[in-house]
Amino acid sequence: MTREARIGLLKSKSQVYRSYYLKSVAKGDTEAAEKWKTGYYSIKEEVDKLQEG
Repeated sequence: MTREARIGLLKSKSQVYRSYYLKSVAKGDTEAAEKWKTGYYSIKEEVDKLQEG
């Protein structure tokens, strides 16, 4: 898989994580919201690393 394709895939995945984070917050499920938020930021960091080099 090319780097550009991987970045695209990760960006799509991060949108899903963000969506589930917002749903968890709306439901008041702070435990699940924290997990989705953590996953979102880890994906975001990986995308940043791939874009740099």
